[in-house]
Amino acid sequence: MNRKNIFGFAAVITATFLVYFNAINNGFTGDGLNLIVNNPYIKDWFYFKKLFTREYFYYFGNVSYRVIPGISDFINYFLFGLNPAGWHITVLLTHISCAILIYFIIYEIFKNSFLSFIAALFFAIHPIHTEIINDVSFVEDTQAFLFMLFSFFLYIKDKKILLSLFSFFLALLTKETAILFPFFLILYDFSFKQKFLLRRYIPYFLIFILWFFLINTFFYSPLSVKGIGRAGIYPGGNFLIAISTFIEAIPFYYLKQLFYPVNFIYEIGYPITNFDYKFILSILILILILILILILISVFYSYKKHSAIFFGSIFFFLNLAPVSNIIPIMVTTADRYAYVSSFGFFLVIGAAILQIFNWKKPAGLIISIVLITLWSERTIRRNKDFQDPIKVYYKNMESKLDNDNLAHTLMGIAFAHSENNDYEKTLIFAKRALNTAKSPYRIASYLNDIGNLYWKMGDEEEAKKYFELFDKEAPDREKRKNYRPYFYLGDYYFRRNNLDKSEYNIKKGLEIMPYCALSYQNLGLIYLMKGDVYNAFQLLNKAKKYNSKIPNIWNNLGAIYILRNDLTNAEKMLNTALKFTKELPDVYYNLSIVEYKLGNTLLAEENIKKYSELTGKIVKSIPELPKGSFASVMTAK
Repeated sequence: MNRKNIFGFAAVITATFLVYFNAINNGFTGDGLNLIVNNPYIKDWFYFKKLFTREYFYYFGNVSYRVIPGISDFINYFLFGLNPAGWHITVLLTHISCAILIYFIIYEIFKNSFLSFIAALFFAIHPIHTEIINDVSFVEDTQAFLFMLFSFFLYIKDKKILLSLFSFFLALLTKETAILFPFFLILYDFSFKQKFLLRRYIPYFLIFILWFFLINTFFYSPLSVKGIGRAGIYPGGNFLIAISTFIEAIPFYYLKQLFYPVNFIYEIGYPITNFDYKFILSILILILILILILILISVFYSYKKHSAIFFGSIFFFLNLAPVSNIIPIMVTTADRYAYVSSFGFFLVIGAAILQIFNWKKPAGLIISIVLITLWSERTIRRNKDFQDPIKVYYKNMESKLDNDNLAHTLMGIAFAHSENNDYEKTLIFAKRALNTAKSPYRIASYLNDIGNLYWKMGDEEEAKKYFELFDKEAPDREKRKNYRPYFYLGDYYFRRNNLDKSEYNIKKGLEIMPYCALSYQNLGLIYLMKGDVYNAFQLLNKAKKYNSKIPNIWNNLGAIYILRNDLTNAEKMLNTALKFTKELPDVYYNLSIVEYKLGNTLLAEENIKKYSELTGKIVKSIPELPKGSFASVMTAK
């Protein structure tokens, strides 16, 4: 490695740390609140094994199999807990690693230190990536690209192909957009070797087939078989509007953000086309397609002289394909969607500056310095917006937003206020979001969110109203991914001794989330109260299989063993419950019965005394019948 290369990638690392230094102590925002702060599963190693089973989709809320980010979330929480600085450093180091690999890949292809340096530096400091660095829940984009770049680097070095294939497989397990990677290799060979090497591509396509087989058979991805979530939903309601929005977004959003990054919109991007597509939209689409065709023709025409521009341009457009809504994903555009594509853009800009540099050195240097200065300043300034999760959403409202994007922003503000326990403001913004939204999917989602909020506040009547509205109005696709409304409705009716309605709602929730231990425990308790001890016992054991750390399950199993007069197993179950909590009164109540029947009068009296201390109820004699307990998400994890 020569001195220029050492200086180049060292400068890239230093510059990246400098422009993102003020982002390290930013808090969690957006999906980071839901997927990290309020996610109980990444905080318990019991659920780690679920990452490698079909249960992954139900516990971690994804519709595609992204196991690598899941693993990193467990590790990050183990190392840093809920200290956001550690999470931000992890993402930043991944981003820097991508920039370093870009540096070496470009140098390996072109043997030009200046081009390697300027393209990698532009990628590292550009403000379009601030969304990914500041919202750590988007880490899968940086991780997937890192694995793709490493695989690509080994491919062009023609070394350690097995490691290259493994890295590609990891990229697929990080984010499904990596399926385009084999086409990068074809583009590379065509651009720089002027030939196709089919035998070299076959192993990569076989890896893709292996991945596809795994997620559609062994893991049974809801994305491919159930239509859960946003997959299958066209922005604007149909294919034509979705594609027209994407075509408009290429010049007016993505290229504009890359060239002139001034107005940023967090999590949302180019608004849905809202004019009459039968007349105007068809003309606009034809014009935009014609412009793109002319651009591509000019690119191909300059291919022989400017292979970097050719490769970079095609790479840019190719990597926007996964977010084009040819396969519907509901979302239109976002800054993070340009993460991989931007590599091609910065290669083109770097190659253009190199041409200017070779023609007139001062001009090339001035352009480089101006871009570096402007983009760095914008990145540093944009990082400040993320210092407050409420502020970053208010910045969205400075731009013109359509109804659904405005509703999304309002709900983001609501969630941020919720984290501050300011429930009054939370409800104000959440209801504004509900009244603003037009999409039936967003409306359904917000009904569920508001119901959850009321339940968290302890207002069960209002929560019930919104959960039942959700059940009535939500599209089937939205119902199939939300089990909590039915779980809470089951809890609501149980508390009012309406066991039939409680059972109905819990079973409905289990159709959506068949691995919820609490649902099986609650259903088992209902069967126990109805006198169906056999089925209650089966359901409680099933609950124990999915989560053996819920004390209510062990307590209720103990109650069944008391009814069967199996005091040894009853005592064992109840003492197991005490390993997980000392605060569940029913355990002491039931233990008093067991100890009394075993002849341990003093222990029986001690346990009934603890029951009285916890409940404030005075029990004058040892009871004869056991107690069961109903455990909602709000009272047991």
